[in-house]
Amino acid sequence: MPLLITLICLTVGISFLCSMLEASLLSVTPTYIAQLEDKNPSVYKKLSFFKANIDTPLSAILTLNTVANTAGASCIGAQVANVFGSGYVALASALMTVTILLCSEILPKTIGATHWRSLVGFLCFILPIMIFILKPFLKLSEIFVKLISSKKEEHSDIREEIKALTKLAYTEKYIDDEENRVICNTLNLQEFKAKDIATPRNVCCTVLAGITIQEFVEIATKHSFSRFPVMKNEDEEIFVGYVHKSDIIGKDPTLRIDSLIRPILEIASTSNIDYIFSEMLKTRNHIGVVYDELGTWLGIVTMEDVLETILGREILDETDKVIDMRSYAKLLWSNRRAKAQEKKISETVPAEQKTANV
Repeated sequence: MPLLITLICLTVGISFLCSMLEASLLSVTPTYIAQLEDKNPSVYKKLSFFKANIDTPLSAILTLNTVANTAGASCIGAQVANVFGSGYVALASALMTVTILLCSEILPKTIGATHWRSLVGFLCFILPIMIFILKPFLKLSEIFVKLISSKKEEHSDIREEIKALTKLAYTEKYIDDEENRVICNTLNLQEFKAKDIATPRNVCCTVLAGITIQEFVEIATKHSFSRFPVMKNEDEEIFVGYVHKSDIIGKDPTLRIDSLIRPILEIASTSNIDYIFSEMLKTRNHIGVVYDELGTWLGIVTMEDVLETILGREILDETDKVIDMRSYAKLLWSNRRAKAQEKKISETVPAEQKTANV
């Protein structure tokens, strides 16, 4: 009888340990491991190895668990037949099945998945020992796996995983709507192009390089913009830079503004927002002219446009009169189109009446 109890305890105990280790190992997240790099380098190295070579620790755990269950069940069955008789073997097998299911599968895996942070230290201590003891079996398993696997598993899309994790965190109320929007927009920066966020040329205010500061002031006072792109002349749509309102303070009104010109970025319409943001930060230049494939300028992009794309909302100051310049440009275009159609109709109607009278 004591031997039977010992066999049951060993079988259930080893299986409990293996199931708990398996659940704990699979629950450790890459972000948690990264946090340990400075806090606990030794644990960081072990966990990094386990996660990078996940087949090795899992094979060790599953091998020990299988041996314990198979050998334990055989020994327990033989001992039950020896102590109580062969008629009780079936009953003992049923009881062991329920015991292993509850005490060696459900309970330990729940504990491992729930309290994996507390078990990390024990995990890093016991797994190397198990791997060392079961090394011959692991080598055999490794050879078998290489024979049946033709290629490595494809890497998952980390960007999509972060989006999914962000959505989950937002659903579970760990982050608010603002944080969710900023994270998702930041991950989508490579998908947005300059032409998608540029202020259209028909609502841009440009000045000529040959005008004086006094003439520039007269133009600037009519608009709330701080930066004005400067064209070489009226005939050629060539930008030579831009002028900032603050640069004219204290300057002689009779001077030409070309003496105050700053460099302006030239941006392809297909450039993504990530690239534009990096260029603006690198050059400390907050405005750029957007050109299409044929060299025609489409509009301008500012740092404000980039930040609005990231934040997902309009940035307005006390001087802004129009919230969305792109929508405003579409409205102006629609108005011009409507007026053109009205003019065309007004010119056509008298001609038709004249024909009818004849």
